[in-house]
Amino acid sequence: MSAQDQTSEAGAEVVQALATQAEGLPRDAEAIERDIERTREELGETVQALAAKADVKARAHDKATEVKDQVTGKVAEVKDQVTGKVAEVKDQVTGKAAEVSDKAGQAKDQVTGITVQVKEQIADRATQAKGQVAAAGVKARAAAPEPVRQAADHAVSVVRRRDAQLAVTAVAILLAGWLVLRRRRR
Repeated sequence: MSAQDQTSEAGAEVVQALATQAEGLPRDAEAIERDIERTREELGETVQALAAKADVKARAHDKATEVKDQVTGKVAEVKDQVTGKVAEVKDQVTGKAAEVSDKAGQAKDQVTGITVQVKEQIADRATQAKGQVAAAGVKARAAAPEPVRQAADHAVSVVRRRDAQLAVTAVAILLAGWLVLRRRRR
């Protein structure tokens, strides 16, 4: 309802009230004064209501406050949604990190297992090679003439003095042998 309609309605009520009071004539002065006072109060309230509706600045302020409250509510709602999504994504990332960590641990264990197997294979092959070399040495020594045996004994004593060099050479030979065997298998 517009302000003009309310004003017209309030004015009609006042006129009707005065007409009703006029019908009850003759009245005493006190009754008339009470009616005038009541009418003044009603008119004052009507004028205040009209002034409030006509006060554009106050109405704009009220509307701004209303819009501000709506925006604040919407911001809080969006903030709650974003906070919820952030927590959800954080939980997902934490879960994925745990999975990756588990898989990395499994891969490490596999590599460790393979490394142990390779070491064992190299040790086995080294033992086999040592046995074969020893057997070949025994056969060669038996078949060799005496001056060759003496030269071999001298070579063995030199080699024993140089254990470190022999160990490095043996490892190099074993590694080379292993690589050759590996290529042949492919």
